[in-house]
Amino acid sequence: MNTTSRAAATDLVDEFLESPAVAQMLGYAEMAGPNQVSLAVHDLRRGRPAVVDSALLPEEIAVDFFDRHRHLSLRLRLQRGQRPEVVDDRAPAVVDDVEEVVG
Repeated sequence: MNTTSRAAATDLVDEFLESPAVAQMLGYAEMAGPNQVSLAVHDLRRGRPAVVDSALLPEEIAVDFFDRHRHLSLRLRLQRGQRPEVVDDRAPAVVDDVEEVVG
């Protein structure tokens, strides 16, 4: 099964929990206190949903969850037993008038 079909067919919770990027963020949490990733891990391990950045998934899966138009990783709602759901909770990018910025 290729990555795209695997990403669409699974809940991705285990992939997130086993990701090297998540392990690194958990290490930071041990030193400095809870962070968004450690809180998401806590929720996912208890069967609760969590919204996470797709860039924290293993690279071979994260590429399927990347907004190529805005060049951003996506926010995903993960929950055991459910397919990932894209959550658009970021504020839209505000672009100032070019003449105002340059002039």
